[in-house]
Amino acid sequence: MRVSALIFSSLALSAMLMAPADAQRGGRGVDADNNPTLTLHDLPNFGGRSLTLDGDAPDLRWVQFNDLASSYSFSGGRWEVCLEPNYRGTCHVVDADVADMTPWSFNNRITSVRALHRPDRDRRRGITLYSGRNYTGQAVHIRDIEFDLRDIRFDNQANSIEVHSGTWTLCEDRNFSDRCVEFTRDSNDLKLFRMDGRISAASPDGIPRPEPVPDYGGGYGGDYDTGYGNSLGNSGAVRGVNSVFIPTPQSRGYPVAFCLEPNGRSCGAPVADRICRAEGFGRAAHFDSRRARGQLWFIGPRFARGGRNEIVDVLCLR
Repeated sequence: MRVSALIFSSLALSAMLMAPADAQRGGRGVDADNNPTLTLHDLPNFGGRSLTLDGDAPDLRWVQFNDLASSYSFSGGRWEVCLEPNYRGTCHVVDADVADMTPWSFNNRITSVRALHRPDRDRRRGITLYSGRNYTGQAVHIRDIEFDLRDIRFDNQANSIEVHSGTWTLCEDRNFSDRCVEFTRDSNDLKLFRMDGRISAASPDGIPRPEPVPDYGGGYGGDYDTGYGNSLGNSGAVRGVNSVFIPTPQSRGYPVAFCLEPNGRSCGAPVADRICRAEGFGRAAHFDSRRARGQLWFIGPRFARGGRNEIVDVLCLR
């Protein structure tokens, strides 16, 4: 597990490894009670290169600081240092500066670190993502689920995070379709989690797993509403011999979005045709749209979220 210090490139590390510890909080200032940090140094007596942490670090190989710490210093909190990634192997709780780890078996062997304290959070709800490390650069505040950060122009830009409330799941691809990591604490450098510049979706309630539904989840026989207070038959759909007219298609109680995807792709005919096929017909001969008044059901990824337009007046033919 020992890695030679020769692997370091001072150019590669200069942007993320800094000393002393009070330089790591950017413009937020240091408060040892609310924002404790642990700084690892690759030489005894707090010398050499350093890495300052204000939260968990599951694998120091990701920031090229594995098996290198020979001293460490604090600005508050209690921390656990471990010999293996993801806080496995032999671990030790530390809460005071150690100027020389040479006599200790953990010298040049620390691979993961996690915070045992829980810093106070501010009163805001949600998370704040920053484009720079150490809570710098452009920032966006997120309070609710975001399936695609392109919608708020922050896709693959986050390099640090503040967690104001709850447990947040951040994923590398839109619609939570790739690797995901849960965050309960701030992190001044998302590279510690191999999530730097990779986040495309965020959720406060874990990864959404909608139940499988056939095509758009409608089905003749009760899932439509005319919008005028009365239903035609049980559904509002008007069925002919070789056609069916569906004024306001719905799924799971939501109007159906005019586009298959929230990003505006595959709109109109692809949606109308899927609705018609779910009704047992061949294609849509006519459809229209209107401004949405709430959340919509997107039949591509099969989930509900905000959108601009819903599909209406779908006429299906054999």
